[in-house]
Amino acid sequence: MSAISRANATLRVIGSDLNPEEISSLLGGLPTRANRKGDDLQKSPYAPVRPATAGLWAVEAQLATPSDVNLKIVDLLNGLTDDLLVWKRIATRYRLSVYCVWFMEEGNEGEEISVETLHMLSA
Repeated sequence: MSAISRANATLRVIGSDLNPEEISSLLGGLPTRANRKGDDLQKSPYAPVRPATAGLWAVEAQLATPSDVNLKIVDLLNGLTDDLLVWKRIATRYRLSVYCVWFMEEGNEGEEISVETLHMLSA
């Protein structure tokens, strides 16, 4: 099995009453995308402007070629606080997710998420 051609990962914090400045302060980092509920959003120049249905704080890793999603996830988390009490506080108020995207150029590409990466995410 060959490596996935390209990959990306995004850490997202989502919630109705989310204040992006508060999340930046708690996590010790700046987002690549952020909005409050009700802010005007436009996904592309041709899409209509619509109000955000929820607040969002997201930090996106740089696209990796070839793929190394473990490194992307570690990079995302290493740039933020390692204080688990802060993460628990955020997780009790908001929805947290790590969103990964893989771009394949051949039919039999694959990648494994390491035990170390899964441990970081679960903590």
